[in-house]
Amino acid sequence: MIEQGFVFYILIAMLITVLLVVSFIIPFYGFVRHRLKGAFLGCLLQPFVCGVACMMAIVGIVVYQRYDVRKHRRAAMVTVRETVDDSIGALSYVWHLKADEECLLEIEPMDGSKVRPDPFHRTKLFDVVPTDSCSVCVDDRIVVAFDLNERKATATDYGTPIEVVRVDWDRVDEFFGRE
Repeated sequence: MIEQGFVFYILIAMLITVLLVVSFIIPFYGFVRHRLKGAFLGCLLQPFVCGVACMMAIVGIVVYQRYDVRKHRRAAMVTVRETVDDSIGALSYVWHLKADEECLLEIEPMDGSKVRPDPFHRTKLFDVVPTDSCSVCVDDRIVVAFDLNERKATATDYGTPIEVVRVDWDRVDEFFGRE
């Protein structure tokens, strides 16, 4: 499994801490300009400015993460789906295999399912490992075999067939060195 970007979350915490520390400049600036009256207004204004700056940073981060997931989806050479039906409900595991040997797994609840995946574990990154001249493997679990001449793809999860949703044959040919 690929490192999930924990440094990114540490940088978010550091950014919010820096915004909080920088917002303390407002009362000091007010004090220098207008003494106690300026310091009082600065103290009233500081939480509002800090809150708005933190919200803008968080919204920017969420937009970036959604963009990153869309980028992974668009760059996929093959997309496979597996539906796991449990006694509680059904989950859909969608695997987006990219030509740069990276795979994005998205876990989504099916319609009417009571199961809700943890928001922090809805997406995961895995390595795509070529096993031979026309198949790839993800996490020693998902194996996708390509018939490059007849343009067919088959996918299995521990030997059980799963659905192949989409195949971009140009990227598959590029991955296997056939152009």
